[in-house]
Amino acid sequence: MEHGHAKTDERNLELHRLALRKLKAEPEAGRRKALALLDRWLAMPHLQRQIPLLRRWRELLQWTPEQLEAYVLSDAAQPLRQCSPLGALLGPRERFTIYRPRVPA
Repeated sequence: MEHGHAKTDERNLELHRLALRKLKAEPEAGRRKALALLDRWLAMPHLQRQIPLLRRWRELLQWTPEQLEAYVLSDAAQPLRQCSPLGALLGPRERFTIYRPRVPA
C-alpha cells in the first residue's frame, strides 16, 4: 500500500508527464499559458518565498520541450514540481483521470 508523500509524488509525476505531452504537441501555446500563470504567481505577495523556484521555471520554459521533459521528470526537479506552472495546461477532466481512485486488479 502506497502512503503519503510517495503517492503524492507519483501523481505529481503523472500530471507532469501528461502536461509535457501537451507542451510537446503545442509548444508555443503551452509556454504562453505556463508563463502567464508564472506572472500571476510572481505578483502574489504570499508566494515571495517561492520566487527562486518560479524564476527557475521561467528559465526552464525557454528550453526545448524534450530538454524540459528530461529535467522535469528527473529526481532533481522534485522541488520544482511542487510549484509547477505546467498545471495550466491541464483541464479538470485530465486531472480527474489521474486523481480518481484506482481499483486494484
